[in-house]
Amino acid sequence: MENLEEKETLIISKSVQESLENIVFWSKFLAIAGFIGIGFIGVAAISMLFYYLVGAVIYIVIGVIYFYPIYFLYQFSNSTKSALNKNSQNDLNEGMRNLASSFKLVGIYALVTISLYALILLFAGGMRFFYCFSKVITKT
Repeated sequence: MENLEEKETLIISKSVQESLENIVFWSKFLAIAGFIGIGFIGVAAISMLFYYLVGAVIYIVIGVIYFYPIYFLYQFSNSTKSALNKNSQNDLNEGMRNLASSFKLVGIYALVTISLYALILLFAGGMRFFYCFSKVITKT
């Protein structure tokens, strides 16, 4: 029985190929726009470096975090375009792995962000509770 990893022909319908070509175009566009956004973040970090060091460090961290999903999206578009041009199953597999990595990172970032928001809300609610409780105690 033939292993799919060893198979060098790619069999997809014409409509799927057109959809993949469209996806490749837009993913490359978004990746390039993302790299430009990272450049703007870098410029902002450099301009803040002399006035507000903490802000500059935060911007640098945001730029580094933002880089990886954009990089994997760019790699997806290149690998998938190569797969469509050469009818290569291995290139398509590599493209799909890169897309999956991009989605995993975005998902992890979303979970971390939601968790931080929840912690902030709990902290703010706790602070509000203790503030109101201290007012009640001082009135009695």
